[in-house]
Amino acid sequence: MTHLTMDALLALRGPGIEPGDESSRRHMESCEHCRAELDRLDQRVARLKALPALRPSRNLWPAIAA
Repeated sequence: MTHLTMDALLALRGPGIEPGDESSRRHMESCEHCRAELDRLDQRVARLKALPALRPSRNLWPAIAA
């Protein structure tokens, strides 16, 4: 069986249905491997979103310009 590409999995996470997404959704219904991969992708995205936002220090640009 051919599994979905990372691009196809990412498209399934998006807000709208793109052309070709319907066949990907049907594939997901029967492919445990791709469902697990999408679950792992969702977990990674959740961990990344949980990271604190970093702000550069005030003296960053002067230090770069020096």
